[in-house]
Amino acid sequence: MEILEQLDAQVTNLLERIHTLRAENEGLRTELESLKETITALEEKTQSLTDALDQEKAVRMKALEQINTLIQKIQDFDSKKYQSTV
Repeated sequence: MEILEQLDAQVTNLLERIHTLRAENEGLRTELESLKETITALEEKTQSLTDALDQEKAVRMKALEQINTLIQKIQDFDSKKYQSTV
């Protein structure tokens, strides 16, 4: 009989452990879902920032092209002005 009592105690302990592990598992699943949502939000924010950066780079490049055009006009003007005085 003592063996059956030991077996009963072990079974009870195992069932309690299963219950505890299931509760931990559920908590981890909830945490995982929360982390997935956070990752998705961060990926969207990263994409938004990348798009904004690309747009800013394009604006800068256009501004630099305009500045270079103006510099070239000034140089051409100065060159013509210098040639007309020579």
